Amino acid sequence: VSCTGAPHAVIFPETIGERNGKPLLIADLAVPRDVAPEVASIPGIEIMDMDSIAEICQRNMDARERARNATLPLMEHEAGQLWKCLNAAMSERCLADWRVMAHDALESEQARLFSECPEMPEEYRQKLEEMGHRLLHRLLTWPMKAMACAMSEGLPCADIFPELDDGSDLEDEESDKEAS
Repeated sequence: VSCTGAPHAVIFPETIGERNGKPLLIADLAVPRDVAPEVASIPGIEIMDMDSIAEICQRNMDARERARNATLPLMEHEAGQLWKCLNAAMSERCLADWRVMAHDALESEQARLFSECPEMPEEYRQKLEEMGHRLLHRLLTWPMKAMACAMSEGLPCADIFPELDDGSDLEDEESDKEAS
């Protein structure tokens, strides 16, 4: 490695001497160069100067850019696949949560009705429960299928269910009406 502040070459063929074919790498980091051009003609000598280092750096940068360009579409595809999997998992959870909330709301309303009408015969209670579940199933089927289809097309769950609501705002509205 040579890196002097000399204004001219300081390494000549006679400086190197007889190499008998032994390889030697000389890194000439000086500007202007420390190694005389005729040193390169000695067998087994390889000179690496600032220009050749810049060429190597450029080849490496070009290779990295080619590798990046080759892998970027694959990475984008895999990231898209990962997003689809995550969205599907979130979507299934959203649909399940929505179904549970609807059933909870039905059961809450039925319990309220049955507590307000304790004299209601058991037969009527059962018929009302069955009717409520059938009605809920019929009302949920089409929207659930439509949402499942939209989510399978990649529409994020958050766009369909901006906020899962437990219905407490409806209860608040009803209690406000009763109070007035």
